[in-house]
Amino acid sequence: MNSAHIITSKSDEAAVRRVMVGAFGKKVKDVIYAKFDFVRLCFGRDWLVFAKSGDGRPASSINTIPSPVYIDGVAVPHAAIGEVGTLPEYRKQGMATLCLKKCHELFLERDVHLSSLSPFAYYFYRMSGWEIGGSYMDVVAAPEAFCEYEGPELLFDDPQDPAAIRGLYDRHFAKYNGSTVRNALWWTHYPFLFASGSLKGAYIKGEDGAPFAGCIFREDKDAKRLRIEELYFGSAGDFRQLMGSLKKRWPDFGLALTLPADARVFDLMDNPRLLVRTVSAGHQFRVHCPEKALAFLKPRESGTLSFSIEDPFEESPRRFTVRWDGPSPEILPWNGVNPVATTIQCFSRFYNGSVRLGPENCGDMMSCGPEALPLLQALQPLRGAFRSHVEPG
Repeated sequence: MNSAHIITSKSDEAAVRRVMVGAFGKKVKDVIYAKFDFVRLCFGRDWLVFAKSGDGRPASSINTIPSPVYIDGVAVPHAAIGEVGTLPEYRKQGMATLCLKKCHELFLERDVHLSSLSPFAYYFYRMSGWEIGGSYMDVVAAPEAFCEYEGPELLFDDPQDPAAIRGLYDRHFAKYNGSTVRNALWWTHYPFLFASGSLKGAYIKGEDGAPFAGCIFREDKDAKRLRIEELYFGSAGDFRQLMGSLKKRWPDFGLALTLPADARVFDLMDNPRLLVRTVSAGHQFRVHCPEKALAFLKPRESGTLSFSIEDPFEESPRRFTVRWDGPSPEILPWNGVNPVATTIQCFSRFYNGSVRLGPENCGDMMSCGPEALPLLQALQPLRGAFRSHVEPG
């Protein structure tokens, strides 16, 4: 019988490394190993999950990274899920689903209430409870798009100690996408990627000698394109100077960037016609323990709701009542006052704030009476947790 486990020994580690190489290929072995080692060294091997086939062979594995997110200014326990891989000969046998269920059980045991992942197949993860939690805008700029902008000399950060980029992140990330959510532990991960050459950091200095804008990027020489992974700047003018400096350094390269779909920075530019934009579904988000997760929200008025939430990893719906007349909700046994029936997928979108409830869409997400809608709207966070494709916390 197939079974799922957490890593507890060096022999487990060695077996999971072989699974990773078999699942993802030798070309990305160094990057996958770096992420594996990051989790193992920072959090311990018991945050790594793998599945065994009936013959006892490890066949599938998952990395999890505990990293809190902030919702309405409150830190909520969360984990990022990545590197979901299965050996080719064991695919379509439920191995990855077993690992995901083990992650769910692990998170419940350790009071990790939320998780997110960057999916390779949205439907596959939706069946296990993860739902789309946000959208991305992919921007591709032709080489001539930024030629009219002037910028100072571009400087490259030390790959062993990217102090300039780290300082810019501390100062300007909130101004980049309006979010104050980041986890300093991510900076423990970056040295692996910088040292391997997968990522590079570049920045520009002001007249006072201090860095004032920068980016983290990948250079694709064959395609003549810079893939900008992250941007740090304080104003539209700083952004334009950074783009001018990049074009001065790579005059015949195009640029590619991924931003939250609601980003406004490119609307400030003079040449939007030279940008190609596409919006696509992004990360998938899941609530693992709804009743505990709700206790972190800040309702805007008093009320009582009784939730019944179906979860594919639970034998019966989770049923509880949430009441609030103070700064935080109180979780009670289910009493049927203002009943709301839904699925964990819809509840996750509600909790994440990726969908705003209203009369036109409430029926698609929740089964409830009309008196419950204003209470749900008062309970829903004003500002959800943004997740990006490279951001674990």
